[in-house]
Amino acid sequence: MNSFTLKLIACITMLIDHFTAIFVPRHTTPLFQIALPNYELDVTWYVVGRAIGRIAFPIFAFLIVEGFFHTRNRMKYLLRLLLFAVISEIPYDYAFWGFPNTNLKLLFYKQNIFFTLAIGLLTIMIYDRIKTRMSGKTSWMTLPGVLTIVGGSVLLFLVQADYYEFGYGVLLIVGFYLAYGNRKLRMLLFIILVGFFRGGVEFMAILAAPFLYYYNGKPGTKRFQYAFYFFYPLHLVILQGIYQFLN
Repeated sequence: MNSFTLKLIACITMLIDHFTAIFVPRHTTPLFQIALPNYELDVTWYVVGRAIGRIAFPIFAFLIVEGFFHTRNRMKYLLRLLLFAVISEIPYDYAFWGFPNTNLKLLFYKQNIFFTLAIGLLTIMIYDRIKTRMSGKTSWMTLPGVLTIVGGSVLLFLVQADYYEFGYGVLLIVGFYLAYGNRKLRMLLFIILVGFFRGGVEFMAILAAPFLYYYNGKPGTKRFQYAFYFFYPLHLVILQGIYQFLN
């Protein structure tokens, strides 16, 4: 399973997630019920669609780290993410926070996933620079490194971008960075982070584990590289546009 395949899987599961969020009612007759100690969940089509959608972000976070190690210019990579973060903000607000009315609204208390990915990339860029300068140290985790991770997590929380809770979005990217090249450690850190920070439907992010495990380290085709960037804002506008048309 190469990088291109992972991007396709992430985009498809994200599309299912966003289609569900916009079109599928939250409260319908349950298909069945999951009963655990101190926890019950009515499984509806809405829950199923959102659960499938939880696969997308871990894959995107993982691909950020792959891009970090393989891109020729990390600063351009970061600026590209920030550019699409800005481009995607109105479509994001329109899709999730503007309906059922058609007024475009910039909501500064909630930002799109490109901001999360950019902050995560910035965090590992700074961390990697610190690690390089302190290469003589025996410890793999130094105080400046810890402060960088904490700073990235706090910045994510302040920006209020997707997956900001407890800095989860940044911590997941950092975890994949620290485990780079070690498949078993990658899976261990992923399971720990999801298990510790995500509950309810969000725990279904664990479904991304097989895709991450069988990644072969190859890029696949680069023919549609920028199509994945444009897919995010375009599909949001199209889905919400269809919703407005039908209503």
